[in-house]
Amino acid sequence: MSMVRKKQIISCAVSFLCIYALPEMMGFTGEEIYLTNSIFLFVAWIGLAVLIWTGMERVDWKDLRANLLALLLAVVFSVCMAVGADLDSMEYVVFGDIRRIVSICCFAMALTVIIREVWSCMDNDRGNSSFALEEGYSRGRFMVIAVVLLLCWMPVFLASYPGFFVYDAQDEVNEVLTRSFSSHHPLLHVLLLGGIVAAVHKAAGSYNLGIACYMAFQMCIAALCFAYMMDFLKKHHVHRGFRIVVLIFLAFFPVFPMYVLCSTKDTLFTIALLMLVLYLYELLTDTAKFLKSWHKQAGIVLSGFFMMSLRHNGGYAYLVLMVFLAVWAFGKRHEIVFRKVACLFALPVVLCVGTTALMTSLLHASPGGKQEMLTVPIMQLTRVHETDAGSFSEEEKALLYQYLPEEAMERYTAKLSDPVKVLFNNEKYGEDPMGFWRLWFGAGISHIGTYINAWLYTSYGFWYPDTIIDAYNGIQRHTFVYGESSYFGYETEPPGTRESRFALLEEAYRRLSLEITQQKLPVVSMFFSPGFMFWLYAFAIVFFIKRRQYKRVLTFSIILLIWLTVLLGPTCMVRYVLIFWFAYPVLAAMVFEKYTGFV
Repeated sequence: MSMVRKKQIISCAVSFLCIYALPEMMGFTGEEIYLTNSIFLFVAWIGLAVLIWTGMERVDWKDLRANLLALLLAVVFSVCMAVGADLDSMEYVVFGDIRRIVSICCFAMALTVIIREVWSCMDNDRGNSSFALEEGYSRGRFMVIAVVLLLCWMPVFLASYPGFFVYDAQDEVNEVLTRSFSSHHPLLHVLLLGGIVAAVHKAAGSYNLGIACYMAFQMCIAALCFAYMMDFLKKHHVHRGFRIVVLIFLAFFPVFPMYVLCSTKDTLFTIALLMLVLYLYELLTDTAKFLKSWHKQAGIVLSGFFMMSLRHNGGYAYLVLMVFLAVWAFGKRHEIVFRKVACLFALPVVLCVGTTALMTSLLHASPGGKQEMLTVPIMQLTRVHETDAGSFSEEEKALLYQYLPEEAMERYTAKLSDPVKVLFNNEKYGEDPMGFWRLWFGAGISHIGTYINAWLYTSYGFWYPDTIIDAYNGIQRHTFVYGESSYFGYETEPPGTRESRFALLEEAYRRLSLEITQQKLPVVSMFFSPGFMFWLYAFAIVFFIKRRQYKRVLTFSIILLIWLTVLLGPTCMVRYVLIFWFAYPVLAAMVFEKYTGFV
């Protein structure tokens, strides 16, 4: 038998195994006859067989390193799809299912071939050669880009006037109005948002105008930072056509105006994180030039400072990044470079700790509760109580109710920890933290599977592309009750009131936020999914490792570190991983450098 015929047979067999595994990977039970008894899967089998055969012909399978990386990515993706399908359909994972394990292996086998073929199409013959950067935009062109973005966002601003005032905004403004501060929310954002709203209200007598002024301020910051990103792409030789597509993406893809016009601290946090990513890449690729530019050094210090000051998890991720950068700087074996880089990345930490301590002291801010850090163990204990309350002795129940009262247990919802953790007894935990942890450990010994399921179910939307973000389903807000989707908060909470100037556009954003409108659009729906966006980044970073482009890996490591921190958060929301959208133009330009011209 000829080698060609063997490859054809192998391609058909691998393709069949992948198609056979597909219903299992998507969480179907076998009763969906419309899927299994469908000509669609037959056509998919033929198409996939051709694709795999082509891949076997054009891919250099002697590259063992690339094969192993592709296999690793394929296996992890396949496991996540199978686990996510279980969680989406049953709210728990079926552990040890032999049929599921076989399906994962079959699917991963075919996916490995596809990944290798895609990589071969994306490989750039120029390798890691360095090129001189182009001149950026002139100051006038730079400002034109920023103004164009502002003008494109303006209709949404008028449709949602005074803006999307949601996600803790009311609490933050009330802290300023009542002069009663807490470190639960980042004080820098509390003073910024609450200060602008309160100052404008005092001067003009309108909360709406105050909220609108904050939105205008945030819009301007976002427009200037996106213009800097466009300038970054131009300097790196990215083709004009791609930059035009990026500009359209920034101007009109709904996630951008949603959050540019949203009061949540996550927007400014993400803008600071985006600037940190851009400055970090510039530092890594031309260290000598970067260290001669005082404004770039100031930029990386300020972006690091604001990122840590606007979200607590930003600080945790930044500290790990410092370790990575220390290893990189030490590897350059240049004492002066090491010292300068160390100072650059230590200074934001000093500024953040110092300003936070100063604001806490001057504002007499009360300490925040421990429940944010204990989200996962709180949900694990609550889920055990929900599914097997009899496993607790009377003494254990009495102790459990001291930390989490029975009312908290009655509020349990698998996807969202907020209704439970809001009733967590911080005083009791402060008096006896070890009692809580002994109780947690004891319950976990006999309920390991329940603990894993409890954690996965609050976070699986960050890595499972096919789920719908609906954690707030049934929760009452000021002007609506969340239903089939809780993609975005949408409303204007008190003390603001919605005064829309474009009712049709407002309705469009309401549907995108609270209905499954975008999920009904094949392919397009994926670009609204946090899980899908994560896999785009994971695919890109493994591709960079395969090409030994470690500076790019280090650049985007901060984004993956942020992603790791949100896996321990209260639920899955777009705002927690907004950076996936904000930084994607840069990632795409690098990954597809063969076509975009990025150097």
